[in-house]
Amino acid sequence: MYKKLTLLVLVISINGCGTTAWTKNQPFTQEQFYMDQADCNARAFSIPNAPIMQISIVQNQCLRSKGWYQTRQQ
Repeated sequence: MYKKLTLLVLVISINGCGTTAWTKNQPFTQEQFYMDQADCNARAFSIPNAPIMQISIVQNQCLRSKGWYQTRQQ
């Protein structure tokens, strides 16, 4: 579990330094995003023995189901 979490933090860090951000078509607060993200993280990490790629896919699909989408940053 610790290795998965470390790898996920690394992937998010690299992606965060890169070129994408999560947004919605409707007005939202950063707190709303953090709450949705925490819920999606809990769902993804509740899958027993899931590989990191599956965890990442579940997180992204969950956020999309809540109305979030990724945009390119300049």
